[in-house]
Amino acid sequence: MAENLVQGTRSVVGLSGQPGRTPNQPSQRHAAGDSGPGSESGQPVVPHDEVSFRPIASVALRLLRERVLARTREVLQLDESIAVPVFAEIVEGEPVPQFLGRLLSAQNQLAGRRTGVWDAVHLRQELVKALKLGADETVELLTADGLHVDEAVAVVFLVLAEFERRIAAILDA
Repeated sequence: MAENLVQGTRSVVGLSGQPGRTPNQPSQRHAAGDSGPGSESGQPVVPHDEVSFRPIASVALRLLRERVLARTREVLQLDESIAVPVFAEIVEGEPVPQFLGRLLSAQNQLAGRRTGVWDAVHLRQELVKALKLGADETVELLTADGLHVDEAVAVVFLVLAEFERRIAAILDA
């Protein structure tokens, strides 16, 4: 009869094709830390891994989206509980025009709550105001710690430049 692998205590072959370790076996990585650079003092070397999983640009874009939508709710006099649907977003490496398009779409979804109550010109002015207030707040937050300021602020300015380009194209048409 075949052994029930779910209840068995033997190690099973992992995704790498090698048998896995049991909970009472030490990790090979930590065992190897006893010999290597820095272990001359007799102290085990503790590996120090630093992983950056969010580039500064995507952090700045996410913050910009959050602050612009918060300011949009504020200028439209909407309750904070009113939010736009969250769609699958790929902010990492996304081109600025696509990001701005999604941001403006989210603003328009919030503005739909004021359609019919406010005239279209006033509504557009408030959306532009909210975008600029949110961008100002984002820059303020990004420059507060002084780290990675240039890259993060540059991304916000790229979004604002794309917005101005779109406005100019509308006015030229």
